[in-house]
Formats: sequence, structure tokens, C-alpha cells
Amino acid sequence: VKMLRSGVDVKSMFSNVKSEIEICKSCFEVLQIRFGLKIDFQVPDITGELGNKVLLKNCLQPIIENAVYHGFANENIPDAHITLDITETDGVITASVKDNGIGMDSEKLTELTEYINAPLAGDWKHVGLRNVNWRLRLLYGDNYGIKIESKVGDGTTCSLVMPKVDLDFRH
Repeated sequence: VKMLRSGVDVKSMFSNVKSEIEICKSCFEVLQIRFGLKIDFQVPDITGELGNKVLLKNCLQPIIENAVYHGFANENIPDAHITLDITETDGVITASVKDNGIGMDSEKLTELTEYINAPLAGDWKHVGLRNVNWRLRLLYGDNYGIKIESKVGDGTTCSLVMPKVDLDFRH
């Protein structure tokens, strides 16, 4: 219900860190049940000012989905975990999703990075990553968006980098 409400609320394209974390938790619970996985999901305890910082709505949920689908869905990885971390440094908010899944080799990582940064076209693979990356870049400029690091057997870290935005935002 939380995910549905967030998706159909078109009053604003922005949310806040607290709300986006709640959406991520709900999404993760659905994915756990759907795939029958045992993955530990570590979420930061957001208290104080950071929890009220503005985020682009529905920007974290596709990243969590990708971590589950591509990191663990077809693998049995002992002590599987996904960690969400959100920080603010020098006016930049970084939201990182790190998994200890199967990871990617450098060739696949380069191909994925080039694809999500390429001009929008009719190809519909990796639509979640591409959508989030382009929404961030269109709003904030080419210095922002998704940054991905990965190593085979060591997992993947997908970070969303965006400027701190102060809006009169009520959620």
C-alpha cells in the first residue's frame, strides 16, 4: 500500500529521506516474499535533519530491486546482505546501496554504465536505473546521477549522487 500510494501521488516529484527509506523497506519485504530469499537489509537510522532532506521521489526503490534481482535472485549466497547508506557532505547527498551478491566483471560494468548514460532511446532494458539516472541528470546536471562500482564475487555498490536541495516541502 505504501508503494502504491507513493507511485500515484503526483502532487510532487520530490519526497524526503525518511519517506523514501520507508518505501525501500516495503519494497524489500515484497521482494523477499516473492523470491523466497533470506537477505539481511540494513537501513540507516535517520534522525534529525537528514531525514527531512529532499530526494527525488522513487529514486531508491529501483536500486533496491536491482540489488535483489541481479545480485541474489538466482544465487544462494550465505550471509547475503544489502546495505543502504545515506550521507550529506559539502552540499551533496549520496545514497548508496551495497550488496554482497555476485557482482559484475569490468566489461559488463562498462556496458551498463554506458547504457544508463546514453541518450534516451527505445531500448527498454535496465529501465529503472536509466530512468533514475536521467531524472537526476535532467534536474541537477551531468555531474549528478548514478555511479556504479562492482567486482565479481564481491558485490555491487550503486550510488545516487545529487545536490542538497532546500525546498519548502511538506510530505
